Amino acid sequence: MVHENIPLVFAAEAIACVQAVTVGRDLGITHVEIERDCLTIIKKVQNT
Repeated sequence: MVHENIPLVFAAEAIACVQAVTVGRDLGITHVEIERDCLTIIKKVQNT
C-alpha cells in the first residue's frame, strides 16, 4: 500500500501522470513528451 487512499503503485503513478499533464495544460503547454513509465500506464489503461 502506497498510501491509505492509493493502494497500488500503478495507481500512484497514474495519478502523478494525470496531475503532470493537467498542470502542463493549465500552464498553456500544447505539446508534451510522456516518459516511459507514464507510457506504460497509458497502455495498460487503454487495454482495460
